Amino acid sequence: MDDEHAKGLLAEERFLRIVEEIRKEGTYGVVACWSAPEHYDGVGFDAVVIVRRADHVQHVKVPVQVKSSKIGRSQHFLKYPEHWRKRVPVAVVNELFSDGEIKSWFTVQLNHVRYNTYDFEELLEPIDKKRERVESARERLDRQQACQ
Repeated sequence: MDDEHAKGLLAEERFLRIVEEIRKEGTYGVVACWSAPEHYDGVGFDAVVIVRRADHVQHVKVPVQVKSSKIGRSQHFLKYPEHWRKRVPVAVVNELFSDGEIKSWFTVQLNHVRYNTYDFEELLEPIDKKRERVESARERLDRQQACQ
């Protein structure tokens, strides 16, 4: 593992710890958070946060990308322009920002999601459906091989 990859993993871990603190406080509608599954990671998402809308009824699955620099955030939006258009949060987590600063930035992002009509299903649904198709094909292949 190179230094950049290790730095990225540490940033993701720190971000998830901060979001978990927000969840425990119970003030910004965070229901759960976790590291993104591999099939999300491959399309530019490092974490998933479930947020309760301001109506306290609907929930939104929010994909989040974590970068260790503002340049990395800009490069991410160049690579994934639909993330910019859909307002996917891209958190910058490094030694220049305190946990409090990162928390403040993310709570603003959470409020945008909670009080507006932001919806990320258009981004996530094709990824989930592709994964389901791949898993189904694997299962069929396994059954075929078991019959031989």
